[in-house]
Parts: sequence; structure tokens; C-alpha cells
Amino acid sequence: MEATREIYWNVGHGVVWPMYVLAFLAMGLCLWGFWRRIPIYRIGRPLDRFNLKSLRLRRMVAGVLSQAKVLRGSLAGGFHALFFWGFLLLFIGTLLVMAQADFTQPVLGIVFLKGTFYKFFSLVLDLAGLAALLMLGG
Repeated sequence: MEATREIYWNVGHGVVWPMYVLAFLAMGLCLWGFWRRIPIYRIGRPLDRFNLKSLRLRRMVAGVLSQAKVLRGSLAGGFHALFFWGFLLLFIGTLLVMAQADFTQPVLGIVFLKGTFYKFFSLVLDLAGLAALLMLGG
């Protein structure tokens, strides 16, 4: 028997649509809150933040993924960086589960969360979750 991830095993597939409805509702509320704050954001002076787009994007991605500014500080910065990386891995894992459960398996019939890849995937997510929990305590 090949190792694989059983999706919605404890709640059933009936929760898929309510889950997405609530997710889109949450995103809508977030956008509505942002929309309400636009007049406050426009009080500031205009500044061209769209020059050097590729350089700005590279620096932003490098800064976020490396957590370099946070790591320069105290031990708490290291805790923060490990917390961030743990949750980043958990987020990527969640996207992979969503991709399989909502697209590749029902539409294309492809299950990629199985076998050796699934074992590695599960180990990485377990360690990332453990790191995030430990750093939350820190």
C-alpha cells in the first residue's frame, strides 16, 4: 500500500463549498476595509514607487525570504524568522493540498501527494509545524 494523504477524511467533502464561501467572504471583508481606508492613504504625498520595478521586486523577495532585517536584531529576531519560515512551508503545503484536492485530482485525475514525495512532504510539514509552535512559545 502506497503512502498518501487522505483529504477531508474526518469532515467529508460537504465542507468544501462552505469553506470557499467563507474564504471569499473573508477576502471581501478585507478588501472592503482596505477600500474604506483609501482616503487616509491618499493624504500622503505622491511618490513614484513604480520605477526600477525588477530591482524593487528582487529586493523585496530577497528581504522577505531571507528575513535579514529581523535576524540582525536579538534572539527574538531568530525566533521570528523561524516562525515565518515554518508558516511559509505550511502555507506552501496547504497550497499543494488545495491544488490536488480541487484541481489535479478531480479535473485531471492526477494524485501527486503519494509515495516517497508524500512522505517527504509530510515530514517537512511536521517539522515546520513543530518549529512554528516552538517559536510561538519563544
